Amino acid sequence: MGDTYVMGFDLGTTSVKVCLINKITGQIEDIQWQETNSQISTKSTSQNVKTIFKAIEECCGRLCVDKLDGVNAIAVCGQMHGCVFWKQTDVWNDLNSSIEDVEVSSLYTWMDDRCHPDFLSDLPSPHSHLKLSTGFGCCTIFWFLKNRPEFLAKFNRCATIQDLFVAYLCRLSVPVVCDQNAASWGYFDTISNTWNVERLKECDFPVNLLPIVVKPNTEVGITKTNWLNLPTSCKVYVALGDFQCSVFAVMESEYDAVLNISTSAQLTFLKPKGFLPSIPVPKNQMIDYFPFFDNRYLAVAASLNGGNVLASFVKMLHQWTTFLVQETNIFIKRNLTIFNLQ
Repeated sequence: MGDTYVMGFDLGTTSVKVCLINKITGQIEDIQWQETNSQISTKSTSQNVKTIFKAIEECCGRLCVDKLDGVNAIAVCGQMHGCVFWKQTDVWNDLNSSIEDVEVSSLYTWMDDRCHPDFLSDLPSPHSHLKLSTGFGCCTIFWFLKNRPEFLAKFNRCATIQDLFVAYLCRLSVPVVCDQNAASWGYFDTISNTWNVERLKECDFPVNLLPIVVKPNTEVGITKTNWLNLPTSCKVYVALGDFQCSVFAVMESEYDAVLNISTSAQLTFLKPKGFLPSIPVPKNQMIDYFPFFDNRYLAVAASLNGGNVLASFVKMLHQWTTFLVQETNIFIKRNLTIFNLQ
């Protein structure tokens, strides 16, 4: 079958998606999705990483194995801001090992709210054009540093969930992230493409945990095993931010504005070539600038109210209708009983 297909993965907040694209025709040959059901509890925004990996395996298991033999390149995107920790040991380099053998933390998602405003105000100011927020990777690491240092001591690597997936596919010794994901963590200067290492060191931040940063479309490794029924030696590219990918997929011209409604919601448009955001962030700035592709930026008006609110609304309607049906049935039975007694 030859090098016919590119395989794409999207590791979202509530589900994972996998697709096969024919390189010759440009058409999607197959697509599968699976809800992860990875939330650890109803009161937690943390997710079980191994459950997410299991959902990926289930998706790939439904794809045609014959077509998988023709895959020669893999692209990945996923939820931004969140972080996951793991321990790099000899198990990682054992090609017969599975993710079950790796000591890995929960995924602390972008919805994590442990970093309250007072906590954030006590953190050092980042040299970045992006403001800090709870759920950002570096903020979450700061929280553990100040509240549970023994937890951090158990791990020697961290990244976003999609970067962990890429690192595991390629068995990378150090995780590699693109500037899109790095910027979503805070304390990253997109203009120099560097972490605020010196500023972080002053606060005893474990900078050794920070992943290597490269530009989008960088090949970072190859598949080392036939995990997921994939052939070995497939090219694997650095994981991208799901927001940037969703915009890229629908933007027909650089003059288009895009409204993206997923778990959260964003309205965005592409800034002209040569635009550079201001550092530090102006006090009253209501628009963020996310790194895109080709050293350009997206102007973004973001809201946390997206598909998550819609899901809550649908759940509420379902509860209402269930309650009304139950009460209606009780009313009917009661009146039938009264009627029969008469």
